[in-house]
Amino acid sequence: MTTLTKFVFPPTDGSIPPSSISDFHLEHNPSHVFAILYDINNSSQTNVTYEQFACAVHRAAHILNPNGTIPQGTNIGFLLSAHTIQYIVMIFGAMRAGLVPFPMSPRTHVSGIAHLLKSTQTSLVVAGGSQAINHIISQLPNNLAEVDSPVQFIDLPSLDQVLPDLGRAGREPKHKPFPPLKTISGDTIISILHSSGSTGMPRPVKFHLEGLFKNLITQSIGRVYAREGVRSGTMALPTFHAMGMFFQIFGPIYAGCTQVLFAPSHVPVVPTSNLTIKVATATNCSHIVCIPAFLEMWSQEEAALAYLRQMKCVVSIFELNLQIVETQDTQLFGGGPLADAIGNKVADQGVRFRSCYGATELGLVTEASEIDDFNDWNYVQFSPQVDVRFIPQNNGDNLFELAFVVSDDYKPFELNFEIDGRPAYKTKDLVIRHPHKPDLWKVVGRLDDQIILLNGEKTNPGPIGKLRA
Repeated sequence: MTTLTKFVFPPTDGSIPPSSISDFHLEHNPSHVFAILYDINNSSQTNVTYEQFACAVHRAAHILNPNGTIPQGTNIGFLLSAHTIQYIVMIFGAMRAGLVPFPMSPRTHVSGIAHLLKSTQTSLVVAGGSQAINHIISQLPNNLAEVDSPVQFIDLPSLDQVLPDLGRAGREPKHKPFPPLKTISGDTIISILHSSGSTGMPRPVKFHLEGLFKNLITQSIGRVYAREGVRSGTMALPTFHAMGMFFQIFGPIYAGCTQVLFAPSHVPVVPTSNLTIKVATATNCSHIVCIPAFLEMWSQEEAALAYLRQMKCVVSIFELNLQIVETQDTQLFGGGPLADAIGNKVADQGVRFRSCYGATELGLVTEASEIDDFNDWNYVQFSPQVDVRFIPQNNGDNLFELAFVVSDDYKPFELNFEIDGRPAYKTKDLVIRHPHKPDLWKVVGRLDDQIILLNGEKTNPGPIGKLRA
């Protein structure tokens, strides 16, 4: 019988990159639980240990890069409809094989996917899992006619190929280790994500190793998860989304929390607010991550609110904007952008909110500390690790555009500006300062949403839209 030893946290200085992290846990934390898979059909729970997970990662690495013939640093796209645990294993398998995973949203139109593949020179794609994705694949060749080297599609390996011992008690995990990789540097690209493309073609965003640790893992929100006993419900997240990549991929593996996912079934489970709260309750989640619509639904259900009050952390997401929810002696994270009416309603029922802010290009850049005023739930306080600048707008109404400057402790994933001779990223996000607390800021809209009036004054349509609604 294996004795469960104290969890050994991996270093967060970049010395153990994501490509090696599964090996670290295989050596130090083999018996600890990486994930709990909850079956909604029979209410059963299956544990995936770090040993099982690491073995699965090596199997996936061999499938994706047979004999290590593909050069280290090669991009590999993922266009999948897969069980979450399967998707997570494939992403880590790609990194363990020396490849750069690029998960793409299957909701992206075909021309957008073709654009992403062309602009990143990605010629290898793991695809499959649904008829809709097969249809996209059939249309892609016509959209990729201008690409010098044709895209090679790899069929999604079955779950049994990477996790053959899943749910089989007493079976010892076995694997053939993938060979060691070359040492990488801080500017090495670890993964690629992309914007939604809602206002044009989707844009790729490259995650470098330095930024992964400085912008995400060592930020305040990341540290909230770095505690023993944290059980996080991430079952409602799409893995290809920026928040899925943080809360399912990069966050748990360094913080050591156990995540709760939907168990594999004949057809991948479509998350709903009811299913999500049911699974979180059944598995005693201390944290949960969801979309704002779920929090809105739960705000109308006393039973759901009663459970959320007991939790340490609720994260409700839209892009990378968040709100933090807190109880008297614990922290909860909850969502944004969340309508003021909903946030106020939940706060009035005894749940305190405080906003967080982030973006795919930036990471998570606000504090996750306690608040002292219920009414400040929709304001943010920026992390002392980041060099944030507030660029005044010319309408004199205390409106500023956010910009983030490269420093010793922080480096945005994208740079598009220069401030005081240093590279920076201008966000186009507009904020106003709290009328009485100078360290608090409220996000009120986007620079490209502004309307220029005939007299030259500028106004943001956000508040107008809310009044009309």
